[in-house]
Amino acid sequence: MSNLTAKTASLELIYVKEKSPAGKESLERRRFPNIKGTALPEDIHAVAKALAAISLGQFKAFELTQASVLDGE
Repeated sequence: MSNLTAKTASLELIYVKEKSPAGKESLERRRFPNIKGTALPEDIHAVAKALAAISLGQFKAFELTQASVLDGE
């Protein structure tokens, strides 16, 4: 049987850089790589909120990208 093992993750915070008079948003992304793949989602969410609170710009969202390895027997 094969197992999926989490290796690493990266966190990307998305901010509104500017807004045009027509309401169109220009977004900026800041990436934080090399997060432990075993980190719990609620811990990652707490870190994202803390980083957003001390960063410049209007926080819009965050994305988590995980890299895993399929281990076979």
